[in-house]
Amino acid sequence: SKAETVTLRFASGALTPVTSVCTVAVGPPAKLSAPGSVTALGGAAFSVAVQLLDAGGNFVATDSSKCVSVAASSGAGTLAGTTTRCAALGVATFPGLSYDRAGSATLTFTP
Repeated sequence: SKAETVTLRFASGALTPVTSVCTVAVGPPAKLSAPGSVTALGGAAFSVAVQLLDAGGNFVATDSSKCVSVAASSGAGTLAGTTTRCAALGVATFPGLSYDRAGSATLTFTP
C-alpha cells in the first residue's frame, strides 16, 4: 500500500534494449471493505473496522482524512454508538456499537 519503484526493460531481437523507471502508487480512496459478518448478542457492544480501498482494490494505508458512517439498513432494532468515524491510516474503526434486538441486521457503511 505504498509507492514502489519498478524498472521496466524492453527488448526485441536485434534492437537496442531500453529501460524505464516508473513509480507505481496506490490511488485515492474509492470504496470500502467491511467484514462479511459480525456476531454480537442483542444489546452487547461490538466493534467493526472498515478499510479504505482504491479503485483497484488496494488498501490505502496513507489516508487519515476520509470519514465513514454506519447505519442499520435492515432489521427491527436500533444501532447505537458512535456511527461516524474518520479513518486512521486507512482504517475506520467503530468500537462500542450495539444493536438492541436479537436476530440479524445489515450494516451499511458509507463514505
